[in-house]
Amino acid sequence: MNMMKTNIILIVIALIAFSCSTPDKPELTESEKLELKKAHNDSLMIVFDSIMEVKVEIPQLIDSIIISPECLEQFNTLARETEGGLKVVANSKFVAKEIAGIVNNNAIDNTDLMIIIDKTSSMADDLDNIKKGLNQILNSLKQYKNIRLCVSTYGDKNIDGKLWYDYQNFETDFDGTMNFIENIQMTHGGDFPESVYDGIYEAFQEGFWQSDGKRLVILLGDAPSLDSTFTTYTEKDIINIATSENINMNFYPIVLSPYNGEFGTTQKMQNLTFIESVYPNPSNGPFTLKLNQFGTFKLEIFNQSGELIKSDLVNSETYKTDLYDYPNGLYIVRISDNDKNFDTRKIILNK
Repeated sequence: MNMMKTNIILIVIALIAFSCSTPDKPELTESEKLELKKAHNDSLMIVFDSIMEVKVEIPQLIDSIIISPECLEQFNTLARETEGGLKVVANSKFVAKEIAGIVNNNAIDNTDLMIIIDKTSSMADDLDNIKKGLNQILNSLKQYKNIRLCVSTYGDKNIDGKLWYDYQNFETDFDGTMNFIENIQMTHGGDFPESVYDGIYEAFQEGFWQSDGKRLVILLGDAPSLDSTFTTYTEKDIINIATSENINMNFYPIVLSPYNGEFGTTQKMQNLTFIESVYPNPSNGPFTLKLNQFGTFKLEIFNQSGELIKSDLVNSETYKTDLYDYPNGLYIVRISDNDKNFDTRKIILNK
Protein backbone atom coordinates (compact mmCIF):
# COMPACT_ATOMS: atom_id res chain seq x y z
CA MET A 1 0.00 0.00 0.00
CA ASN A 2 2.84 2.41 0.90
CA MET A 3 4.63 1.54 -2.36
CA MET A 4 1.46 2.38 -4.34
CA LYS A 5 1.10 5.75 -2.61
CA THR A 6 4.76 6.53 -3.31
CA ASN A 7 4.32 5.63 -6.99
CA ILE A 8 1.27 7.90 -7.30
CA ILE A 9 3.23 10.81 -5.85
CA LEU A 10 6.17 10.18 -8.22
CA ILE A 11 3.86 9.99 -11.25
CA VAL A 12 2.15 13.28 -10.37
CA ILE A 13 5.52 15.00 -9.76
CA ALA A 14 6.83 13.67 -13.08
CA LEU A 15 3.76 14.91 -14.93
CA ILE A 16 4.09 18.35 -13.39
CA ALA A 17 7.82 18.49 -14.22
CA PHE A 18 7.19 17.34 -17.79
CA SER A 19 4.48 19.93 -18.34
CA CYS A 20 6.83 22.65 -17.10
CA SER A 21 9.73 21.58 -19.38
CA THR A 22 7.81 21.02 -22.60
CA PRO A 23 9.09 23.56 -25.21
CA ASP A 24 7.10 25.72 -27.61
CA LYS A 25 3.76 25.37 -25.82
CA PRO A 26 1.09 27.62 -27.35
CA GLU A 27 -0.14 30.50 -25.19
CA LEU A 28 -3.13 29.42 -23.09
CA THR A 29 -6.32 31.43 -22.78
CA GLU A 30 -7.46 32.57 -19.33
CA SER A 31 -10.20 29.91 -19.21
CA GLU A 32 -7.69 27.20 -20.18
CA LYS A 33 -5.34 28.38 -17.45
CA LEU A 34 -8.15 28.11 -14.89
CA GLU A 35 -9.03 24.60 -16.07
CA LEU A 36 -5.38 23.52 -15.89
CA LYS A 37 -5.04 24.96 -12.39
CA LYS A 38 -8.20 23.13 -11.30
CA ALA A 39 -6.95 19.83 -12.75
CA HIS A 40 -3.59 20.33 -11.03
CA ASN A 41 -5.29 20.97 -7.67
CA ASP A 42 -7.58 17.98 -8.15
CA SER A 43 -4.54 15.75 -8.80
CA LEU A 44 -2.85 16.92 -5.64
CA MET A 45 -6.04 16.31 -3.64
CA ILE A 46 -6.24 12.74 -4.98
CA VAL A 47 -2.68 12.13 -3.82
CA PHE A 48 -3.39 13.73 -0.44
CA ASP A 49 -6.56 11.68 0.07
CA SER A 50 -4.71 8.48 -0.78
CA ILE A 51 -2.14 9.19 1.92
CA MET A 52 -4.32 10.66 4.66
CA GLU A 53 -7.44 9.01 5.98
CA VAL A 54 -9.19 11.81 7.83
CA LYS A 55 -12.04 11.03 10.19
CA VAL A 56 -14.17 14.07 10.96
CA GLU A 57 -16.66 14.01 13.82
CA ILE A 58 -19.12 16.91 13.96
CA PRO A 59 -20.08 17.65 17.58
CA GLN A 60 -23.77 17.66 18.36
CA LEU A 61 -24.78 21.30 18.74
CA ILE A 62 -28.18 20.69 20.26
CA ASP A 63 -27.25 19.01 23.52
CA SER A 64 -29.93 18.06 26.04
CA ILE A 65 -27.88 19.91 28.68
CA ILE A 66 -28.10 23.11 26.64
CA ILE A 67 -31.52 22.83 25.00
CA SER A 68 -34.61 21.05 26.32
CA PRO A 69 -35.35 18.11 23.94
CA GLU A 70 -39.06 18.30 24.84
CA CYS A 71 -39.17 22.01 24.04
CA LEU A 72 -37.30 21.39 20.79
CA GLU A 73 -39.75 18.69 19.73
CA GLN A 74 -42.87 20.72 20.57
CA PHE A 75 -41.64 23.94 18.93
CA ASN A 76 -40.47 22.05 15.85
CA THR A 77 -43.91 20.47 15.45
CA LEU A 78 -45.55 23.91 15.48
CA ALA A 79 -43.10 25.12 12.83
CA ARG A 80 -43.52 22.05 10.62
CA GLU A 81 -47.31 21.88 10.78
CA THR A 82 -47.72 25.59 9.96
CA GLU A 83 -45.03 25.63 7.23
CA GLY A 84 -42.79 27.93 9.24
CA GLY A 85 -39.25 27.36 10.48
CA LEU A 86 -37.45 26.49 13.70
CA LYS A 87 -34.48 28.38 15.15
CA VAL A 88 -32.22 27.24 18.00
CA VAL A 89 -30.22 29.83 19.95
CA ALA A 90 -27.84 28.53 22.62
CA ASN A 91 -26.47 31.99 23.43
CA SER A 92 -29.04 34.66 24.30
CA LYS A 93 -26.97 37.54 22.92
CA PHE A 94 -28.02 36.44 19.41
CA VAL A 95 -31.77 36.36 20.05
CA ALA A 96 -32.56 39.87 18.70
CA LYS A 97 -30.54 39.09 15.57
CA GLU A 98 -32.59 35.92 15.00
CA ILE A 99 -35.88 37.80 15.42
CA ALA A 100 -34.74 40.42 12.90
CA GLY A 101 -33.59 37.66 10.55
CA ILE A 102 -36.99 35.97 10.60
CA VAL A 103 -38.65 39.30 9.78
CA ASN A 104 -36.17 40.06 6.97
CA ASN A 105 -36.58 36.64 5.37
CA ASN A 106 -40.33 36.12 5.73
CA ALA A 107 -42.25 39.37 6.14
CA ILE A 108 -43.84 41.34 3.31
CA ASP A 109 -45.96 44.48 3.17
CA ASN A 110 -49.19 44.18 5.22
CA THR A 111 -47.76 41.48 7.51
CA ASP A 112 -49.17 40.88 10.98
CA LEU A 113 -46.35 39.81 13.31
CA MET A 114 -47.12 38.33 16.72
CA ILE A 115 -44.23 37.77 19.14
CA ILE A 116 -45.03 35.42 22.05
CA ILE A 117 -42.49 35.32 24.90
CA ASP A 118 -42.02 32.99 27.88
CA LYS A 119 -41.56 35.48 30.75
CA THR A 120 -40.57 33.10 33.55
CA SER A 121 -37.36 33.56 35.52
CA SER A 122 -35.22 31.25 33.36
CA MET A 123 -35.76 33.67 30.45
CA ALA A 124 -34.32 36.71 32.26
CA ASP A 125 -31.13 37.00 30.20
CA ASP A 126 -32.98 36.29 26.95
CA LEU A 127 -35.48 39.07 27.66
CA ASP A 128 -32.65 41.41 28.60
CA ASN A 129 -30.99 40.80 25.23
CA ILE A 130 -34.30 41.30 23.41
CA LYS A 131 -34.56 44.72 25.07
CA LYS A 132 -30.97 45.56 24.12
CA GLY A 133 -31.69 44.58 20.51
CA LEU A 134 -34.99 46.44 20.08
CA ASN A 135 -33.49 48.88 17.56
CA GLN A 136 -32.28 45.98 15.42
CA ILE A 137 -35.76 44.43 15.53
CA LEU A 138 -37.41 47.79 14.74
CA ASN A 139 -35.16 48.39 11.74
CA SER A 140 -36.18 45.03 10.29
CA LEU A 141 -39.86 45.98 10.66
CA LYS A 142 -39.65 49.49 9.23
CA GLN A 143 -38.63 48.34 5.75
CA TYR A 144 -42.18 47.07 5.13
CA LYS A 145 -45.39 49.02 4.58
CA ASN A 146 -48.28 48.60 6.99
CA ILE A 147 -46.61 45.87 9.03
CA ARG A 148 -48.29 45.46 12.41
CA LEU A 149 -46.74 44.14 15.60
CA CYS A 150 -48.22 42.69 18.77
CA VAL A 151 -46.57 41.01 21.76
CA SER A 152 -47.87 38.60 24.38
CA THR A 153 -46.19 36.95 27.34
CA TYR A 154 -46.93 33.80 29.33
CA GLY A 155 -45.73 31.92 32.41
CA ASP A 156 -47.28 29.09 34.40
CA LYS A 157 -50.95 29.87 34.99
CA ASN A 158 -51.08 27.31 37.80
CA ILE A 159 -48.64 29.23 39.99
CA ASP A 160 -48.22 32.76 38.62
CA GLY A 161 -51.81 33.85 39.27
CA LYS A 162 -53.11 36.85 37.34
CA LEU A 163 -49.58 37.71 36.21
CA TRP A 164 -49.22 34.53 34.15
CA TYR A 165 -50.34 36.20 30.89
CA ASP A 166 -50.25 39.65 29.33
CA TYR A 167 -50.90 41.09 25.87
CA GLN A 168 -50.27 44.20 23.75
CA ASN A 169 -52.48 44.37 20.66
CA PHE A 170 -51.41 45.02 17.07
CA GLU A 171 -50.16 48.47 16.13
CA THR A 172 -48.19 50.01 13.27
CA ASP A 173 -46.22 52.72 15.11
CA PHE A 174 -44.62 50.18 17.52
CA ASP A 175 -44.28 52.68 20.40
CA GLY A 176 -46.78 50.92 22.64
CA THR A 177 -45.33 47.52 21.81
CA MET A 178 -41.76 48.60 22.54
CA ASN A 179 -42.88 50.10 25.85
CA PHE A 180 -44.69 46.85 26.65
CA ILE A 181 -41.49 44.83 26.06
CA GLU A 182 -39.41 47.23 28.16
CA ASN A 183 -41.80 46.76 31.09
CA ILE A 184 -42.41 43.01 30.98
CA GLN A 185 -42.72 41.73 34.53
CA MET A 186 -40.97 38.40 34.99
CA THR A 187 -42.82 35.65 36.86
CA HIS A 188 -41.62 32.73 38.93
CA GLY A 189 -42.99 29.97 36.74
CA GLY A 190 -42.76 27.34 39.47
CA ASP A 191 -41.17 24.45 37.62
CA PHE A 192 -39.63 23.97 34.20
CA PRO A 193 -42.66 23.24 31.94
CA GLU A 194 -44.82 26.32 31.36
CA SER A 195 -48.28 27.18 30.01
CA VAL A 196 -47.03 27.40 26.42
CA TYR A 197 -50.14 26.21 24.59
CA ASP A 198 -52.50 28.14 26.87
CA GLY A 199 -50.46 31.31 26.31
CA ILE A 200 -50.56 30.89 22.53
CA TYR A 201 -54.28 30.19 22.56
CA GLU A 202 -55.05 33.28 24.65
CA ALA A 203 -53.04 35.47 22.27
CA PHE A 204 -54.82 34.03 19.24
CA GLN A 205 -58.19 34.84 20.76
CA GLU A 206 -57.24 38.47 21.35
CA GLY A 207 -55.37 39.13 18.13
CA PHE A 208 -57.26 41.32 15.67
CA TRP A 209 -55.79 39.95 12.46
CA GLN A 210 -55.90 41.75 9.12
CA SER A 211 -58.06 39.83 6.69
CA ASP A 212 -55.70 40.09 3.72
CA GLY A 213 -52.25 40.21 5.33
CA LYS A 214 -49.55 37.62 5.90
CA ARG A 215 -49.42 36.32 9.47
CA LEU A 216 -46.22 35.37 11.27
CA VAL A 217 -45.82 34.13 14.84
CA ILE A 218 -42.41 34.21 16.55
CA LEU A 219 -42.51 32.09 19.70
CA LEU A 220 -39.62 32.48 22.15
CA GLY A 221 -39.14 30.02 25.00
CA ASP A 222 -36.78 27.61 26.72
CA ALA A 223 -39.31 25.22 28.28
CA PRO A 224 -41.90 22.77 26.95
CA SER A 225 -45.61 23.01 27.63
CA LEU A 226 -47.18 21.54 30.73
CA ASP A 227 -48.82 18.17 30.19
CA SER A 228 -52.56 17.85 29.64
CA THR A 229 -53.27 17.49 33.38
CA PHE A 230 -52.24 21.09 34.03
CA THR A 231 -53.07 22.85 30.77
CA THR A 232 -56.36 23.63 29.06
CA TYR A 233 -55.22 23.54 25.43
CA THR A 234 -53.04 21.07 23.56
CA GLU A 235 -50.64 21.05 20.64
CA LYS A 236 -53.48 19.85 18.40
CA ASP A 237 -55.68 22.80 19.45
CA ILE A 238 -52.95 25.29 18.55
CA ILE A 239 -52.23 23.70 15.16
CA ASN A 240 -55.94 23.55 14.32
CA ILE A 241 -56.53 27.21 15.08
CA ALA A 242 -53.28 28.29 13.39
CA THR A 243 -54.18 26.53 10.15
CA SER A 244 -57.88 27.39 10.08
CA GLU A 245 -59.22 29.39 7.16
CA ASN A 246 -59.82 32.56 9.14
CA ILE A 247 -56.31 32.69 10.63
CA ASN A 248 -53.75 30.59 8.68
CA MET A 249 -50.33 31.64 9.92
CA ASN A 250 -46.70 30.49 9.96
CA PHE A 251 -44.88 29.71 13.20
CA TYR A 252 -41.20 30.60 13.59
CA PRO A 253 -40.31 29.34 17.08
CA ILE A 254 -36.94 30.18 18.64
CA VAL A 255 -35.82 27.58 21.17
CA LEU A 256 -33.55 29.17 23.77
CA SER A 257 -31.26 27.67 26.38
CA PRO A 258 -32.35 27.63 30.03
CA TYR A 259 -28.77 28.57 30.91
CA ASN A 260 -26.69 31.73 30.92
CA GLY A 261 -23.57 32.34 28.89
CA GLU A 262 -22.26 30.23 26.06
CA PHE A 263 -23.45 26.63 25.88
CA GLY A 264 -24.77 26.36 29.40
CA THR A 265 -21.61 27.03 31.38
CA THR A 266 -23.41 29.00 34.07
CA GLN A 267 -26.76 27.92 35.40
CA LYS A 268 -29.38 30.64 35.53
CA MET A 269 -32.30 28.55 36.75
CA GLN A 270 -32.38 28.15 40.50
CA ASN A 271 -34.63 25.13 40.28
CA LEU A 272 -33.12 22.16 42.12
CA THR A 273 -34.50 18.79 43.15
CA PHE A 274 -35.31 18.79 46.86
CA ILE A 275 -38.62 16.90 46.74
CA GLU A 276 -38.51 13.15 46.23
CA SER A 277 -42.27 12.62 46.26
CA VAL A 278 -45.67 13.95 47.32
CA TYR A 279 -48.22 11.28 48.20
CA PRO A 280 -51.00 10.37 47.91
CA ASN A 281 -51.64 12.42 44.80
CA PRO A 282 -54.52 13.05 44.18
CA SER A 283 -55.30 13.51 47.87
CA ASN A 284 -58.59 13.74 49.75
CA GLY A 285 -56.95 16.12 52.25
CA PRO A 286 -53.84 14.81 54.01
CA PHE A 287 -50.58 14.24 52.16
CA THR A 288 -46.92 13.60 52.90
CA LEU A 289 -43.97 15.46 51.48
CA LYS A 290 -40.75 13.42 51.28
CA LEU A 291 -37.44 15.23 50.74
CA ASN A 292 -34.26 13.72 49.35
CA GLN A 293 -31.90 15.61 51.67
CA PHE A 294 -31.67 16.93 55.22
CA GLY A 295 -31.70 20.59 56.16
CA THR A 296 -34.02 23.46 57.00
CA PHE A 297 -36.39 24.40 54.20
CA LYS A 298 -39.28 26.78 53.74
CA LEU A 299 -42.57 25.19 52.68
CA GLU A 300 -45.16 27.20 50.74
CA ILE A 301 -48.45 26.01 49.29
CA PHE A 302 -50.24 28.06 46.62
CA ASN A 303 -53.72 27.73 45.18
CA GLN A 304 -54.46 27.81 41.47
CA SER A 305 -54.68 31.62 41.50
CA GLY A 306 -51.14 31.88 42.83
CA GLU A 307 -52.22 32.90 46.34
CA LEU A 308 -50.16 31.64 49.27
CA ILE A 309 -52.45 29.60 51.52
CA LYS A 310 -49.93 27.85 53.81
CA SER A 311 -46.31 28.23 54.87
CA ASP A 312 -44.08 26.46 57.38
CA LEU A 313 -40.49 25.39 58.10
CA VAL A 314 -39.48 21.82 57.32
CA ASN A 315 -36.63 20.32 59.37
CA SER A 316 -37.04 16.62 58.64
CA GLU A 317 -36.93 14.29 55.68
CA THR A 318 -40.72 13.81 55.75
CA TYR A 319 -43.43 16.37 56.42
CA LYS A 320 -47.16 15.76 56.80
CA THR A 321 -49.89 18.33 56.28
CA ASP A 322 -53.43 18.56 54.92
CA LEU A 323 -55.74 20.68 52.78
CA TYR A 324 -59.01 19.80 54.52
CA ASP A 325 -60.14 23.43 54.70
CA TYR A 326 -59.66 24.17 51.01
CA PRO A 327 -61.78 23.46 47.92
CA ASN A 328 -60.99 20.76 45.40
CA GLY A 329 -58.53 21.73 42.72
CA LEU A 330 -54.87 22.05 41.84
CA TYR A 331 -52.30 23.25 44.41
CA ILE A 332 -48.59 24.01 44.15
CA VAL A 333 -46.16 22.85 46.84
CA ARG A 334 -42.86 24.73 46.89
CA ILE A 335 -39.75 23.98 48.97
CA SER A 336 -36.90 26.53 49.07
CA ASP A 337 -33.60 26.90 50.91
CA ASN A 338 -31.76 29.94 52.25
CA ASP A 339 -29.94 30.42 48.92
CA LYS A 340 -33.28 30.81 47.10
CA ASN A 341 -32.95 27.47 45.34
CA PHE A 342 -36.34 25.84 45.05
CA ASP A 343 -38.31 22.81 43.95
CA THR A 344 -42.04 22.53 43.25
CA ARG A 345 -44.65 19.83 42.87
CA LYS A 346 -48.30 19.95 41.92
CA ILE A 347 -50.93 18.15 43.97
CA ILE A 348 -54.60 17.62 43.17
CA LEU A 349 -57.14 17.85 46.00
CA ASN A 350 -60.20 15.68 45.40
CA LYS A 351 -62.29 15.17 48.54
